[in-house]
Amino acid sequence: FLYSLTMIRRLLNSLIFLLVTLAVTWQTVTVTRDWTLQNLHQQGSDELLQVITQLRSLLDEFRYLPFLIAQDTDVKELMQSSSLDKQEEVSLYLEQINLVAGSSSLFVLNSSGSAVAYSHWRDEQDFYLRSHQEQDYYIQALQGHRGRQFSVNSHNQKPAYFLSSPIYQGTQFTGAAVVRIELESLIQKLRSNGLVLLSDEQGTVFFSTSEF
Repeated sequence: FLYSLTMIRRLLNSLIFLLVTLAVTWQTVTVTRDWTLQNLHQQGSDELLQVITQLRSLLDEFRYLPFLIAQDTDVKELMQSSSLDKQEEVSLYLEQINLVAGSSSLFVLNSSGSAVAYSHWRDEQDFYLRSHQEQDYYIQALQGHRGRQFSVNSHNQKPAYFLSSPIYQGTQFTGAAVVRIELESLIQKLRSNGLVLLSDEQGTVFFSTSEF
């Protein structure tokens, strides 16, 4: 009988030890998991902030372009005239500026939102047929602001960032100067150790640090 009680005590002690060990192990796993998740979350936040900071800095390098074009004398004259010679002259000017600046394209819109001169005239000769009247970068310029807009090109499906500046003759709005930067050209300039995706409110991904 005493032997049986001794065995029972040993079994109970072993069971209690096992339960305590399991509890401590579970608590350790839980704490380690929570710490790992917090660490990953922090790393992801830091990575995203780094990419956004770099991207903003790269885009800011083009911010002067629309204003520069909007102040050009030939561009202002074009806004007052529909001369084909002046359109060709300004288009050549935009082509040269675009090559030097490294942007994707530059174009000038009239007060109705139609293109009257553009840097890529050799590749898209029908570009002047497209209306930009409903684009945010045109609407913002029409309202007297320096515009900006993320968009996915409907023709080549490439994400792009647009910057614009209003063109005035005195106090009269006569058009807008616009620069387009395709975001793919900026990816190779970014320093990122992981995959970072940027999307709009509808969930459309317009930028990624890697192919996916």
